[in-house]
Amino acid sequence: MPKIKIVVDTPSDIPDEDLVRYGIEMVGVPIVVDGEDFTERRSFSVEEFYTVLTSAKELPVTSRVPMGEFVNAYTKAFREGCTDIIVVTINAGGSGTFDSARMAIELF
Repeated sequence: MPKIKIVVDTPSDIPDEDLVRYGIEMVGVPIVVDGEDFTERRSFSVEEFYTVLTSAKELPVTSRVPMGEFVNAYTKAFREGCTDIIVVTINAGGSGTFDSARMAIELF
């Protein structure tokens, strides 16, 4: 019987309780605020994110999730005995994250 792991990125905005309840793996989007590097949902909570935004002197900038984050998620799923992985990311036209997820398959 297949065991499926779902991997999403932080723009999916799934609450932490649901991530735990359904065993969903979330990779964080890198964000630079006033020259300082952060990762969404790791460096600060969802609630703290709005404080970070409102206190920023410059407009925060995001970038694609690194391939290594996806490789780590795929490896973790494999070690958990998963036979299949479903990856849901922000749209390919709006971010390079989809490409990172796809290219990570080759590295995995």
